[in-house]
Amino acid sequence: TCLLAGLFYVKVFRDRSAASQKRKESSMMQALTDIPFVLFMLFNLFNLFAFFQIIESLPLFIADNGYNELHLSIFFFFNGFAIFILELPLIHYLEKKYKPLDCVIVGVVLIGLAYACLYLIPNFWWAISVYSILLVIGEIVNFPFVTSMAHKRAGEDQKGSYMGVTSLMFSCAFLLAPFGLNIVDVYSYGVTWIVMTVLCVMSIVGLLLLRQWLSKQP
Repeated sequence: TCLLAGLFYVKVFRDRSAASQKRKESSMMQALTDIPFVLFMLFNLFNLFAFFQIIESLPLFIADNGYNELHLSIFFFFNGFAIFILELPLIHYLEKKYKPLDCVIVGVVLIGLAYACLYLIPNFWWAISVYSILLVIGEIVNFPFVTSMAHKRAGEDQKGSYMGVTSLMFSCAFLLAPFGLNIVDVYSYGVTWIVMTVLCVMSIVGLLLLRQWLSKQP
């Protein structure tokens, strides 16, 4: 598939004019000079750092509570299957009823609540079950609309630049997420879940302030 994609790009873009290429190059910094957009990416970075603990701290949390690879596999199967079943109909419904930024904020709220439940619910299986439900719905509500916001914010000549910065934000969150394990190592899982919840709260506050700012712009 990668080789086919490479051949496709060579065929489609090989003959584009120098003027077109110059216009695309001149627009690459547009996304990074768009202050509201950069702030939007930063606030989502906090949320994604917390989210990616699902593949960093959480597997060790499950293992340290006496469960093996089979239980971990069931957990990830449930998450993937729930996304497969729910994502398209839920997004189809939400995009007709609500603004993308509101959906992004609700997604962060659900992800924050998921980590709060890991700390607040004493029963392990209840905590993991509620966490899974909230995180899955939060991911479905948040991720697609982050991309949608970037796409709508961009002009016709800047879509690639804006989507590139969005991909960079996701990549940075993925690279930073392992530092959550340092919190586990130095303190405890409980402190880790509190930190992740606080990061989500910071993201929510930032996004709410950003929404208020954008509402005053033409």
